[in-house]
Parts: sequence; C-alpha cells; structure tokens
Amino acid sequence: MCIRDSMRSMECFAETEGLVCDIERETESLEFFRYYRYLRTIGSPNGEDVYKVTDQFSPSVEARLARLERISSKPPCHLPQHKLVRILRQRIATLGCTDNLRFSLESQQILENTDKGARLLLSRTDGNKQEEEIEARVVFSCDGFRSRIRQQLGIGMLGRGGLQSFLNVHFRSRRLVEVLSASKEHAMLHFIYNSSIVGVLVNHSMADAELVLQVPLSPPLSDVQHYDVEKCRDLIRS
Repeated sequence: MCIRDSMRSMECFAETEGLVCDIERETESLEFFRYYRYLRTIGSPNGEDVYKVTDQFSPSVEARLARLERISSKPPCHLPQHKLVRILRQRIATLGCTDNLRFSLESQQILENTDKGARLLLSRTDGNKQEEEIEARVVFSCDGFRSRIRQQLGIGMLGRGGLQSFLNVHFRSRRLVEVLSASKEHAMLHFIYNSSIVGVLVNHSMADAELVLQVPLSPPLSDVQHYDVEKCRDLIRS
C-alpha cells in the first residue's frame, strides 16, 4: 500500500472513535516493511544476490514520520486486508449496525433504475446459486476495474484498458520468514529476478508468516488457468 494512501485511509478511520487504535494494535513494526529489495534469490549468505535496496524511511523511521506529520495527522501502517476487514466487522457489530449488513453477494443485473432508486438482482458468491432482488435509493459501485454495474449503466472508461495482469499466490511459510529474519532481509516488497521466475514477494505479516507471490501474466499466452497448485508451489520454491 502506498504510504500516503495508507495515511489518508487512517484519517477516514479516525472518524470512528477507537478504530485507529484497533488497527494500530495489529500493525507490526514499520522496521519490517521499510525496505524494497531487488535481488536474484532470497537468503543468500553474504547478500551477494541483492542488486539494490531502497529505504522508504531514509534516514530513519523517526525522521520520516516527522516529515509525514506535516501532511497528515495519522501515521502510515501496513496491515493485510483480511485483518482490516475483520476489525471493521467487529467495530460494526459493536455499533449495532449488523441487521442489514450482507456479505457474499454480488450484483448480477440492474432490473430498474429511476430517480427514486434502483432494483437489483443479487446472487451468492459462496457457491449457493440462490438469487434475490433488493431495492435501494442509492447504489455505490465499488466492484473494481471490471465493474459489472458500470458496464450495465453504459459508463465507459477513458484511456487504455488493462495495463497489467498478475497472478497473486497467497501462502504462509514460517520457514521462509525465518530465512528472512536470519539474513535480516526484512522488506515489504522483494523484487525477484532469476532464470526461473520474475515476480514480487509481498511480506504481509512477519508474525503470521503470511506472504503473497505476485507473478506477471501475459494473457492469452499465460493466464490464471495455466497455474495449478503444484505449479504455484514451484514458483514459490524458485
């Protein structure tokens, strides 16, 4: 996550009393995430496989945070999305706003759209094929680059289409985290370039040994369907 994007998000969360504290309690030290490393392999004994290291918080975390305080009242943080979602759900529950909160649903079709509101056809995303209709005065479309709602409303996009495609492999590896710790190669992003793989290893959580390997794709020559579990494991081992 971009540092300034993170700070702006924290400013929004601050509007709900106590939410920023809940997030900061689960945020690991910025020392673990201050670097970007460009390298051939991870865990080389003497660092001979490292091409370059970029420090986001040069010359120190304290000095960088002092400069960032001039543009925001909230510090940056690094937190995996699923942890943030859990915190937000817990906070919503404490506010007693869960009666009309629904998950695992997506909009399939806008059945009616008038000045008074909209009627939508929803379907489940958890394997249940059940569909239902709802009515709403306002619909906020936050369904990403391939927004079905945007397409149904005939709203086009400016500029080029998809700029890049990636395969994101989410996994946990205590052994890999131990290698990173032993070699002191802490970093938010490891850009890996060798004869077996070109990819980015994203360090989501040192405490939970949670990582993501991001591999560029070139559809239709290479697409998500070309990668099964075993091939993803081979990429991680590379």
